[in-house]
Amino acid sequence: MGCWGIGSFENDDAMDFLYEVEEQGLEAIGNTISLHLEEGESSEVGESFIAAAEIVAAVSGHASKDLPDEAASLIENFSPDDVAQWIDPCLEGLHILLRPSSEMHALWAETESLKKWEKAVHDLIERLQN
Repeated sequence: MGCWGIGSFENDDAMDFLYEVEEQGLEAIGNTISLHLEEGESSEVGESFIAAAEIVAAVSGHASKDLPDEAASLIENFSPDDVAQWIDPCLEGLHILLRPSSEMHALWAETESLKKWEKAVHDLIERLQN
């Protein structure tokens, strides 16, 4: 993981994902969510998936206080109706990531930040459920 913090956008993959959304729009979000759900616990797009879920939450009116400017400017192009179909799949995918058997969870378990990361994912789940 090329990351510098526990935040949803504090890693290279998430920031690269924002460029994909800028280029491809909603298609990039849908493709990332679908790919993550297909790959399940061994997903290699977990960081991008979390970024996609953050965008879905933000467009739905429940943005993280840590949403980067790059993401905030992108969400202005979308409406809650555009992303409503992805709320439940995002919740499912986040629960997959929280499983101790998931690759991403295993990577965070090797750090001292596991509990903080889990808390951040639970916060995202709560925002998606509102």
